[in-house]
Amino acid sequence: MTTVYINSVGLATSGIENWQVGQQVLCNVIPFKPEPLPRYKPPRLPTNERRRATELISLAFRACEDAVHSTQQNLNTMASVFATSGGDYQIFDQICRALKNADHAVSPTQFHNSVHNAAAGYWSIATKSCAPSICVAGYDATFTIGLIEAASFTVAEKLTTLFIAYDITPPFPLSKKRAIKNPFAVAFLLTPQANAETFAKLDLSLVSRTEISPSPMTFSKEINELIKSNPAAQAIPLLKALTQRSRCTLALATNGSQYLKVIVTPC
Repeated sequence: MTTVYINSVGLATSGIENWQVGQQVLCNVIPFKPEPLPRYKPPRLPTNERRRATELISLAFRACEDAVHSTQQNLNTMASVFATSGGDYQIFDQICRALKNADHAVSPTQFHNSVHNAAAGYWSIATKSCAPSICVAGYDATFTIGLIEAASFTVAEKLTTLFIAYDITPPFPLSKKRAIKNPFAVAFLLTPQANAETFAKLDLSLVSRTEISPSPMTFSKEINELIKSNPAAQAIPLLKALTQRSRCTLALATNGSQYLKVIVTPC
């Protein structure tokens, strides 16, 4: 079993600009209205990098900056784990279209942003961090795979770690093969030990499905559709558990036969 502690959360998706709003939605204080997110210009990025940042990078930054906005911990010594199932579909589409032209001219900025760890690179620039950074992908189980990696790394290296899972809606015709319907990004600030900012503990273990008795959890039709619409949105049951402020057990699917058992305990 691996144990980590959550110090803060960041969230961004259609109709939910930050974790504060997300808590109200998940607690049924306000209705969920999946409206497009307003344009976001990451304030931590220098001007040149902000100008080059894509929609996907801005989405990841929105959740990251939401998660760290009130922490007293140093960002330049904070490790990070970035998890996205497919990367920047918008850039892939633009590059593929450029390669169809006679000159095959690809923008250097587009090529720079096409790599899977682009958002992580921008984050290290913004925070002036030389701490370890890991990027992972696990198709529809990307959130679970990312959480396993982030928790394991936090404990093994005894480092505060920012874990971010995010995916964006692909343009046509990529959307025919990868039907991600809503942008979604979620970030967790994890520590190996509890501290003054800690508000929840996670105990994680890989088990068979029969070894888990998940706590009952219900969602509105709109939230259920959101969960199905994006791999990163598989985080919603964990987010819901964090709002309930009571001990509960979750079963998160992996790409294999095992499940990730997560016991959430408020601190």
